[in-house]
Amino acid sequence: MLTQASTLETFAEIFVALAGFAAIAGIVGDRLDPDSRGIGFSRLRSVVVISIGFVFLSLLPLVVSEFGESESRVWRVCSLVAFALNAVMLWSSVRHGRTFGMSFSAGEFRFFIWPLESVLQLSLVANIFMVLPDRAGSLYLVFLIAALSQASIFFLILLDSTFATSDS
Repeated sequence: MLTQASTLETFAEIFVALAGFAAIAGIVGDRLDPDSRGIGFSRLRSVVVISIGFVFLSLLPLVVSEFGESESRVWRVCSLVAFALNAVMLWSSVRHGRTFGMSFSAGEFRFFIWPLESVLQLSLVANIFMVLPDRAGSLYLVFLIAALSQASIFFLILLDSTFATSDS
């Protein structure tokens, strides 16, 4: 059994709560100006997709460990799956956001999202190549903490756009 099991379950619960709050914000945000609805929807979609994806990635090590694999193999396999799924989620969010004219060079992306993405990806790459095999579980938790930070920033951006007052 993994020593981080309760921590992984806690991360999954936090991501579920974040997706729920995002959905509530999306319902409230239905009052957005018609010009900004697409961007608001894109932000809502990003928060929900990211949260659901990371619920899966939080619980994945618990499932893989049930197959009787060694802990190092569990972390390596989960990091590889997380790397691939995160790349797909990132690509999907950026592609969908660009459809509605979102800027991915804005301050919150340049100073928060992209640096967190670097930490997130580096922790996974370190696990995939077993750079620090004794710290593989900790590196996976670093990945989840960076992912939670990213999702929280997306959520705050969503809230900001939801409750922004129009100038009309």
